[in-house]
Amino acid sequence: MRRNARDKCHSWSWTMPKYRNRIKAFRTVNARDIRENEQNPRRHNAAQADALKGLLEDVGLVDVLKVVETEDGELILVDGHLRRDLVGSGTVQVAVLDLDERETKQVLAHFDQVGNMAGVAE
Repeated sequence: MRRNARDKCHSWSWTMPKYRNRIKAFRTVNARDIRENEQNPRRHNAAQADALKGLLEDVGLVDVLKVVETEDGELILVDGHLRRDLVGSGTVQVAVLDLDERETKQVLAHFDQVGNMAGVAE
């Protein structure tokens, strides 16, 4: 992140490096057709489920689930386990990611943790 000298206050000029886009496709699928990832280290408690259920009922789905596709076409979750469970047999949109097994484990281990590092604006 680079501060632009012409900007005042809290305006920032972002210089984005070139990152690989690992999204292969977007699809709409039945949530029950997505297999839970056995490598997922997180377990959601009742309070988290209640909070997310309230948001889904009030606002609805606002993000895609992230999945990888096996050679035989099976979809395996990378992100969105609780949303998938709450949707049940309804349809969800997924981003199919182009990740190998090592990268999938890395994303599983870090995805939510990076978001948790963020501070809250006052």
